[in-house]
Amino acid sequence: MGTMAVMTGILLLSLTLDIPEQFRIAVQLWNSIPSNILAVWNLLDCRLVSLFGRYFTQMQVLPIVYVILAFLLAAGGWRGYKRYQITK
Repeated sequence: MGTMAVMTGILLLSLTLDIPEQFRIAVQLWNSIPSNILAVWNLLDCRLVSLFGRYFTQMQVLPIVYVILAFLLAAGGWRGYKRYQITK
């Protein structure tokens, strides 16, 4: 229930929040949220991400970032589970 409440809150917030374009990093991070990445205005966004001296669009970088974050969250969750559940 809590997870759905957070996701619904982010979805509703993304519909109402508009970050000015002058805050480039904040706008790019906000547009990287999964509910915002597939929006039409974000698909046509031409801001590039610099990575190791090469430039990529967000649509090229974000799937890799999401997979890495999923593995890190799973590893952290497993470590926390082992620490607090198995030892008790």
